[in-house]
Amino acid sequence: MKRKIKKKLIFVNSILIGGLFFYVLSLSSVQAATFEFVPSSATFTSCQNTIDIYIDATGEDANAADIEVFFDESKIQITDSSGSIPGTQIIEGVAFEEYMGNYVFNSTGSFFLTGGSYPTTT
Repeated sequence: MKRKIKKKLIFVNSILIGGLFFYVLSLSSVQAATFEFVPSSATFTSCQNTIDIYIDATGEDANAADIEVFFDESKIQITDSSGSIPGTQIIEGVAFEEYMGNYVFNSTGSFFLTGGSYPTTT
C-alpha cells in the first residue's frame, strides 16, 4: 500500500515540477534585435568606403547587443580605426555606453562587435 502511494506522489510531483518548468519558460520571452547595414547593398568603385550598422530593438529598450559579420576576405579588408590599440578595430557607435568586444579578423573575413549600457536608477 505504501509503495502505491509513494509512486503516485512521485508521479504527481513530477507533473507539478514539469508544469512549473514550462510555465516559467513561457514567462521569459526573449526577442532578438535586428541589425541593418546602410547601404544594404552597393557596388564600390573606390578603395575606401564606409558601411554603417544600425540596431533595431523592435521597439524595446536594449541594454546590450553583439553582432558577428562574415565577409569575403579576398575582396574586403577592414582598416584599423584606432592605431593606439593592438589589432584591428572598427569604429564604435553611440548606441551603447561601452563596447566590450571589438575584434576584426581580416585573414578569415569576420568581425565581432559587442556593446552594452548600464541600467540607470530613477
